[in-house]
Amino acid sequence: MFTRRTVYANGCPFNCPCYKGEVDYSKGICPVTERLYESEMIMNTYCYPPMTTDDMDDIANAFEKVLDN
Repeated sequence: MFTRRTVYANGCPFNCPCYKGEVDYSKGICPVTERLYESEMIMNTYCYPPMTTDDMDDIANAFEKVLDN
């Protein structure tokens, strides 16, 4: 299920007094980004701070091991 990050769904960073425009976070507004997030980018789910490059290499190696076997 597609879930938008809370920080963006709540209007940040555009709810600051300096921004005078209107923001639309409706589904379908950014179809390529939504498709990547929903089904093509595994990085969002598994690689995030404070992970190190070695941690991310371990994850990539695990995926390769599964694919090979």
